[in-house]
Amino acid sequence: MILNLALFESIFQSATESIIISDKQGKILMTNPASRKLFGYSKSEFESLSIDELVPKPYRDGHHKHREDFYE
Repeated sequence: MILNLALFESIFQSATESIIISDKQGKILMTNPASRKLFGYSKSEFESLSIDELVPKPYRDGHHKHREDFYE
């Protein structure tokens, strides 16, 4: 099935839930408006962050391992 890019963009932008897409290294690639509202960052501020920085400090070390396992 081929995902229609316009349909994806519409769903991504209008979703009421936070959606954050990161690469294998955890660099944030895309955020939707709900995620920017939830975390209080602008689109450009998000692009300078790692997904790990959004995880509460007590859980960051463990999250790094979870992220690596997910991509395997």
